[in-house]
Amino acid sequence: RENSDNISEDHIKKAYLEILAGVEKKDCDNGRQKTITSYHEAGHAFVSKYLLPENKIIRVSVIPTSKGAGGYTLSTPGSEEIMTKKRIRNHLSVLMAGRVSEEIFFGDENITAGAQNDIEKVTSLAIDYIAKYGMNDATFLNYQLLSDKLRIPLTSVEESVKKLTSQIYEEVFSLIEENKDKVDKIAKVLIEKEVINQEELDNLL
Repeated sequence: RENSDNISEDHIKKAYLEILAGVEKKDCDNGRQKTITSYHEAGHAFVSKYLLPENKIIRVSVIPTSKGAGGYTLSTPGSEEIMTKKRIRNHLSVLMAGRVSEEIFFGDENITAGAQNDIEKVTSLAIDYIAKYGMNDATFLNYQLLSDKLRIPLTSVEESVKKLTSQIYEEVFSLIEENKDKVDKIAKVLIEKEVINQEELDNLL
């Protein structure tokens, strides 16, 4: 695509990013949408650094991509790969952080549909936390298996999922509210530069 005779490390990195996030669109919106997206991604990035410091954040971008994302925060897991109860809750917090950041900086009436994918992931992971991993109580039950065997609806799981996500939402809201200055700093750099990497993020925090 770039009419180059050789494949460089930059070409490999670019191809890797395009596989994960899609091809970046050049006609990036420089208006209000970019500002909101910057605060959305700043929320993800800050909470990820705060709660999952072992993860390496490769790139935070507010350039729209061919996969429909207005922006994205890409990270790779650290050496600790065991999905503990705490780690799953922290992942849920990171997923919620973008929408929560929008709400804190722009108000509830101005939150966007940009969190659709985050919400889908939160719902799926929260259901697994309750129904598959049995981490909400000490009953030692796989609710999904129980439902399949007894042919009964998982109404209790639905309530548990709502309770879990509401609790984590409140925790994330408090965390970002208490660190608005840090999230604001990240967002303003994103508005200006559109992309930041791990080293730049570390310097900001």
